[in-house]
Amino acid sequence: GAIPVAGPNGAAKWASNSWAPCAAHKVIDGKDKFFLYFCNGGNGVSVLSADDPAGPWTDPLGHGLITRQTPNCANVTWLFDPAVFVDDDGTGYLYFGGGVPEGKTANPGTIRCVQLGEDMVSIVGEPQVIDAPYVFEDSGMNKINGKYYYNYCSNWQTDGNKLGLTSGAINYMVSDSPMGPFTYVGQVFANQGKFFGMYGNNHHSIVFFRGQYYLLYHNRPVEKAMGITGNYRSPQLNVLPVNADDTLGPVKGTMKG
Repeated sequence: GAIPVAGPNGAAKWASNSWAPCAAHKVIDGKDKFFLYFCNGGNGVSVLSADDPAGPWTDPLGHGLITRQTPNCANVTWLFDPAVFVDDDGTGYLYFGGGVPEGKTANPGTIRCVQLGEDMVSIVGEPQVIDAPYVFEDSGMNKINGKYYYNYCSNWQTDGNKLGLTSGAINYMVSDSPMGPFTYVGQVFANQGKFFGMYGNNHHSIVFFRGQYYLLYHNRPVEKAMGITGNYRSPQLNVLPVNADDTLGPVKGTMKG
């Protein structure tokens, strides 16, 4: 069922929005703990916690985890789209941000990463910049064969770049560390419009299940079938190939997914 996050009936009564949620799990002091990171609009990242994935959920801070007052975050265009990754040693990391400042389409500089505290509701040190080329939004982090894969959605002004990026696509960078530095590698998934004919913003997750990686994304088939418009999003998934050289994709979008 629904998780009441923001507003007078929500766990975070001080918040008015609950955009772009991201869930995480960690064992702390021998007990399972669950965390739901969300955005109170485009100006910060907040967090709820629970002892069970079904709740009840509580607000451990009473305010945002990442705000405009957080060091190195005041000038991030969109302070949203959290992605949380817990490494093999139990250390958590938070990735967030987005937007394209005027004149900076090739290197927006609006993505941040920071280590989370042991409690997963605090940060360690200052958030650092991930210099993702032509970034728009939609951070993700996965550890594949010992390497750290930062993945994101490109912006809509990628024409003429030398990296082979296309607009509104899912791309990835690789590092030996969860905090970088990251090296751009390539594109995982073109905009869904290439496969289904209806373009729109691209938002994704990469998951591992029973020996296979999958890319989850959204498409607009219900809208199309209903004969309406409005960029209504329906979730789909397809297999994400991991190649022999540890490169990813490409993913082919299909209605089977």
